[in-house]
Amino acid sequence: MKFLDFTSLFDTEPANLAILSTFQLDADFFEQRLFHCPALVKARRILIFMDAGQWFHMLHQDVRARLLNHRYLVVPVRPSQGVFHPKLNLQVSEQGGHVQCGS
Repeated sequence: MKFLDFTSLFDTEPANLAILSTFQLDADFFEQRLFHCPALVKARRILIFMDAGQWFHMLHQDVRARLLNHRYLVVPVRPSQGVFHPKLNLQVSEQGGHVQCGS
């Protein structure tokens, strides 16, 4: 089985807008690795939907999120049952877009 480096999903044309969804967010990894990928490095708007429980847990940790609310916005999502756990990304540029769906 060949494993895929997650960051390679962002080796596409530069996006103007990126909408990402995740269960939890490692802000340090996001800011240090993903921001430097071709798809996100020039994005004017980056929006991340994540599980509200994980968001509140992250707020109580000593998290280095220097670019939060400056280069990207996090939207906590609390479903009526269970947890918010999709893995869906959308990157939109002048030339079109990319949709990624994972597990």
